[in-house]
Amino acid sequence: MPSGSPLARQPPFDGQLYHAASRTWYNMRSANDKAVCSRHMAANAAKQRIAHVTPQPKPALPVSLPLCGR
Repeated sequence: MPSGSPLARQPPFDGQLYHAASRTWYNMRSANDKAVCSRHMAANAAKQRIAHVTPQPKPALPVSLPLCGR
């Protein structure tokens, strides 16, 4: 794996998931309050947890105006 890949910079998985957008740690728990035991399950739980958050608007693309009169 190249050293510049995002996976190389992730901390070891210990039952918690680091949410980079809000820079906070979420302790992932399932409905019966047992610790989530896999990265895949934690990722799905994180998606469900942040699904209600309004997505950030995309920045407007620069518009190149035609140069009239040239």
